Amino acid sequence: MLMSIEGDYLEDFYNNIFTVKGLLHPKDGSICVLRYLPTEEGDRIKDNLKYRKVDSLREIKEILLKKYPNYLKYDKVFNRVLCIVKHDEVFKFYKAREFLRELSKRELKDTELKALELIEILKSRANLSYDSFGLSGSCLLNLSNYNSDIDLIVYGKENSFKVYEALSQLFREAKELSPYTSDHWRDFYERRSIDTLMDLKPFIFHEGRKFQEGIFKGKEFFVRFIKNLEEIKEPYDSLSFHLMGYSKIKAKVIDDIESIFTPCCYEVSDVEILAGLNLKNIRKIVSYRGRFCQQAKVDERIIAQGKVEKVIQNGEESYYQLVLGESRSDFMVNEKL
Repeated sequence: MLMSIEGDYLEDFYNNIFTVKGLLHPKDGSICVLRYLPTEEGDRIKDNLKYRKVDSLREIKEILLKKYPNYLKYDKVFNRVLCIVKHDEVFKFYKAREFLRELSKRELKDTELKALELIEILKSRANLSYDSFGLSGSCLLNLSNYNSDIDLIVYGKENSFKVYEALSQLFREAKELSPYTSDHWRDFYERRSIDTLMDLKPFIFHEGRKFQEGIFKGKEFFVRFIKNLEEIKEPYDSLSFHLMGYSKIKAKVIDDIESIFTPCCYEVSDVEILAGLNLKNIRKIVSYRGRFCQQAKVDERIIAQGKVEKVIQNGEESYYQLVLGESRSDFMVNEKL
């Protein structure tokens, strides 16, 4: 019951709300990112409290260092200081999967109604049950407003590929779903640029060919694909990650099958170090952020920049990987852009 995964949220005893990141967590807590902060300057209301959304990674770090340093803990697996909220520090758990089952018992807001419509379409197209889906984001927290987007979850590897195929068909039909238009790009780009640096042209190129996000009945939506825990090959204690430095690389993508999932992963070859730490055995590019899903396709050559980790499996050195999304300067683009 205490186990939380990507797409779930936690609320502490100070009414701060955290989003859970990834699928690997210590037994007594969850690796999180602060997302909503109670403040009189907030533009959203929940349980008679005003909240504001915190988007900047830099601001999140500053808030934690100043007000809640107890959440900044050294993690033995990731070998760095992370925001970890222990189970006994949690006032309330928000589960995306369970919340979807409870929606029928309450009066629905506009975003929730449209989210259910979208789930019904995807459920029917992919021939799945409601148990395959979850509803996350501001809807899950009862913090949605008229401008809120739809943040859907699909659970399970097989289910995810079925829904992904359904999305690709719906986009091609161009009836119920539509990609972002020029009217949306500027605002979307400015919001992303807060903590992910990229020029507008490559941003539009990469985002414009993704099927996981778009517009449904005037609402922005994002579909997050999450593996079931039993589908994770390496449990939390079997791996360790050691930060080595920062690098900019050029590489060829040789496998993108894991690119739709959060966390996402790309296998690469022909790696050339353009700047930073010079390591030859970089085999993967990974990210715990949904914005890097579907960022590259198999056989494409890309340029990427991020932190380099050494991955140790069962006590033995395995390979190096580039991690995207922990710094504003992290990126991955097609080398032709």
